[in-house]
Amino acid sequence: MNPSQRISELKLSVGSLFALQYPQECEFLVHEYQKLSGIAHHENELDEEIAKHKLETVEQSLKKLTYPQTSIIETDVSSPELPPSELPPISSNVFKTNSIDEVIKIIKTSTPNTDVFSYDDDLIPDFEVYVANNVFKSTQKSIELKNVHPSYQHNFLHTVTKTIDQKNKISWVGILPLITYLIKRCNDDDNHISSFAPVCAIYPLLEKAFKEDLVDFCYKNQLWPVIEQLVEIGNKNLDNNEYPNDNIIDTFTISLNSLDGLSFHILYHYALWCEKHTDKKGSFESKVKRIFDNYLGKKENHTVSRHAVFGLYLRSFHRFNKSWFDQILDSVKDKKIKLAFWNSYICWNKLHVAIFHDLHEWYDEALNGPLVKTLNGHYKPNQSNYMYESTIGHMILAYLYNLDNADGYFEKFVKNLQNNEFAENCAFQLAHVMKDKTKDIEFNKEKLEKLWKDESFLKQKVLHLWFKNSPLNQKTTIQLYLNYLKQYPEKIDLVFVYVGELQNYVSEYPKLVIDCLKILVEKTENHFIPDEMKNILKLLLESKDTGIKNSCNTIIDDLAKLGYNWKDLLV
Repeated sequence: MNPSQRISELKLSVGSLFALQYPQECEFLVHEYQKLSGIAHHENELDEEIAKHKLETVEQSLKKLTYPQTSIIETDVSSPELPPSELPPISSNVFKTNSIDEVIKIIKTSTPNTDVFSYDDDLIPDFEVYVANNVFKSTQKSIELKNVHPSYQHNFLHTVTKTIDQKNKISWVGILPLITYLIKRCNDDDNHISSFAPVCAIYPLLEKAFKEDLVDFCYKNQLWPVIEQLVEIGNKNLDNNEYPNDNIIDTFTISLNSLDGLSFHILYHYALWCEKHTDKKGSFESKVKRIFDNYLGKKENHTVSRHAVFGLYLRSFHRFNKSWFDQILDSVKDKKIKLAFWNSYICWNKLHVAIFHDLHEWYDEALNGPLVKTLNGHYKPNQSNYMYESTIGHMILAYLYNLDNADGYFEKFVKNLQNNEFAENCAFQLAHVMKDKTKDIEFNKEKLEKLWKDESFLKQKVLHLWFKNSPLNQKTTIQLYLNYLKQYPEKIDLVFVYVGELQNYVSEYPKLVIDCLKILVEKTENHFIPDEMKNILKLLLESKDTGIKNSCNTIIDDLAKLGYNWKDLLV
């Protein structure tokens, strides 16, 4: 199983075991795992052993969670979901053969023995599976659910959100009346929990529908009044500008766990959905812009959740309207709001060349200013470093891209490379950006080569990943890698080494490959020798160069001392 599949499994297990009780903590740990593995925004290229090790670390952290969390919105609405064919089997026979009318009749007479946010009591699991396997038919009859227990309403909408996709379309004609009814009841009941819970499930449903274009554009005018009311409910349930606890720094996740934040996610994706279906590309939906302008124009009621939304989608706002983009930056006054905005931008976005110049002051403050002090004042060091490391990743990329003022910013933290922990983070971030195959700007290769020779980096394990992802020519790359192996001060765990990459250098630079193999065998920490090394030796032994063959024999003898009998290669 590859690392991507392991991440999917982790997210699914997190969703089922902890999402209701610890939604933000789980999302942060999943994202931390992705970040550390270097695959947050890229195709994974890591060995299964590395992924397994890091997965175990994250799972151990999950088991240590002991404090309660009262959030009522599931965090990971976009995580991989099981298709209906792979959903758990129905635990009883009650819904196996019944029509939707009979199913609704049964649940109308059922009262779950639990709170309205439960997913696993009485008939609810069976009802979820039935809905997942009959999405369109169930949504056609949605209005019939207005008189059932709120647990069924909440889980009905939750299940529709999980299963809706291009293959499992829903009946918007059927579900809109139920949504409208639930919102009205929520307002009439003054947000009593029994009427409030089903409405909470409407937000992620609409966000996903707009984001993935799963609703016909003909419903635009019918959906707008619904969105306005959801925004108004969000206005009545503003977060209190406090972070839930000192362990959480992921303000994007906070925005997914509060109705005021979710309402702005819906507005943003509604605007993009409208743009996609009109000829006015680059123009922002006027009704959405009016709400955003109204919010930004106020000096009060700015919230962590809503400014996290602006930070997350900052590049899009710049694309729509530069003056509006400037207005967003100017609106950030409160320190906590400022932190929420920048955290969401820096931790969930790659470097955007188009807006780098406009964010000079922000980068400067994030690297060496009040924002760092704010971080240290609110969070434990390992959490604040997470945001700091993301800023470093942007700075390294800007430095290699020769963007304005990037050299000056880079020099501000190069002096910190004497700190080994900082150098390790910096080295990993550089490996991460080197891996980006979609960049449309070439790296400055002289700068990259200079960094590779910096003695602060020559003791970092992650340079094996530099070798794998190097954009430099082959001769320069393998010479730099050999120099690194010679100077690396510790034993080498071959689990972290991409030995197979050396095969690409055998035909042109066999002697340099031999020198690399000698050091790897000599410095191996755990006597784990990957099979790729045998394949490389086999290729080298085909050489007509006697010196290369003799060197291969020496390596094979050394491997025999470690318990690897590869004498068959000499035949």
